[in-house]
Amino acid sequence: MQYHPRLLVVDDDPVLLRTLSRALGDAGFLVEEATSASEALESVRARPPDLVLLDVVLPDGTGVEVCRRIRADPSTAATFVVLITAVATGSDNEVAGLDAGADAYIVRPVGMRELVARLQALLRLQKVQSALRSAGAELERLVEERTRELTEANARLRAEIEQRQEAEARYVQSQRLEAAGRLAAGLAHDFNNLLTIIICNTELLREDPRIPEALDPTLRDIALAAERGAGLTRQLLLFTRQQVFRPRLVNLNETLHTLEHMIAAALGPQVSLALNLAGNLPPISADPTMIEQVILNLAVNARDAMPRGGSLRIETSVLPDTIASPPPQASCPNATEFVRISFIDNGCGMDEATRERIFDAFFTTKEPGKGSGLGLATVHGIVQQHRGWIDVLSQPGAGATFHIHLPATPHEAPA
Repeated sequence: MQYHPRLLVVDDDPVLLRTLSRALGDAGFLVEEATSASEALESVRARPPDLVLLDVVLPDGTGVEVCRRIRADPSTAATFVVLITAVATGSDNEVAGLDAGADAYIVRPVGMRELVARLQALLRLQKVQSALRSAGAELERLVEERTRELTEANARLRAEIEQRQEAEARYVQSQRLEAAGRLAAGLAHDFNNLLTIIICNTELLREDPRIPEALDPTLRDIALAAERGAGLTRQLLLFTRQQVFRPRLVNLNETLHTLEHMIAAALGPQVSLALNLAGNLPPISADPTMIEQVILNLAVNARDAMPRGGSLRIETSVLPDTIASPPPQASCPNATEFVRISFIDNGCGMDEATRERIFDAFFTTKEPGKGSGLGLATVHGIVQQHRGWIDVLSQPGAGATFHIHLPATPHEAPA
C-alpha cells in the first residue's frame, strides 16, 4: 500500500491556499490547511504532520515564530518545516528563518513542479534521518543490553574468583592445620610420656620420708608445672581433634551456671561477669568437657583483652535457620534451630588484620612466653567438630563479641 505523506499548508490567502492544496494533493500529498499562526500550532500539536509548508507573513504572527515554537516543543521538534514567502525575500529574512529551525526557505514565485520536487527531496531526507534515529536508538539499546550482559558476566566472574580464592584459602589453611596437627599430636604424645615420668617421680619423692621437708615447696612447684604442662597437651589434643569425642545432650544454660564461679575466678577481681541466659533453651549434642573448654578459653581471652579491668557479658539465645546464616564450611544442613552463646567484652578490641588470624594455630598478640597461641585455635576446632561456626565482631578500642552458633537438638532426641 502506497504511503502518502501528510502535509500542512499554512497561508492566509484563500485563493493561494486552495491552489497549493490542489496541486500538492495531485502530487500525492495528504493536505491539511490552516490560515493563521494559532491554527497552525494547534494542528501541529494535535497531530504532527510529516511536513509544514508555512507562509512567513500571517495575520496573528510570523511563520518564523511558529517555526521556532514547533522546534521548541519536544513532541513536534522532528517535524520538517519549510518557510515560503513573497514578501520577506531578503537574505536577512532567510537567515532568520533558518536560524529559527526551518529546513528550507523558499521565495515566491516558484514553479509548482520545483516546489513539489523540493518538498519530496526534504521528505526523502526526513526518511533517512528517521531511519538513522531508529538505527541509533536500536544501537543504543543493543549497547545497553550488551553492557548489562557484560556487567552481569563480570559480576559472576568476580564472584567465582572470590569463591575460588576463599576455597583455596580454606584448603591452604586446612593443610597448614593438618600439618600443625600432626606435629602437635606427636609432640603431645611424647610430652605426655615425659610428664608422666615427672609427675610420678615427684609424687614418689614427696612421699619419701628421707626427703627434707624444706624441699616440699620445690617438689610442689614441680608438680604444678607438670600439671600445667598436662593441661597444655590436652589443648594440643583438642586442637588436633585427637581427644575422644563423647557427645550427649547438653544445656548451655546449666553448663554456664555450673562454671560461673570458675569463670569469675579466671577473670579475676578487676573484670565483672554477667550472665544473660535465654529461657527454654533447647539442648545441643556436644561433648561437655569440650564445651567447658570453649567457655573457659573465651573467658580467659576476654580477660586478657582487659588488662585494666572491664566487664564480660555471656548471653545465650536460640535462632531459627531463617535468621542464622551458616557459612559454607558449616556441616549442619538439616538444622532448623541454632543455639547461640555470645561473649561480649569492653576490652581493647582488634583490627581486621588481627581478626582474620585469631583462629590460626600458634598465633598470639601476647608477649613472648605469655601465650601458646592455641586457645582460640582450640575453640575454633571444637566448634567445627560440633558442626557449628563462630562470628567475631570487633573494632580497635570498642571491645569484641564472639558469637558461637551450634545446631540445636530436638528435645525428644535420644541422649
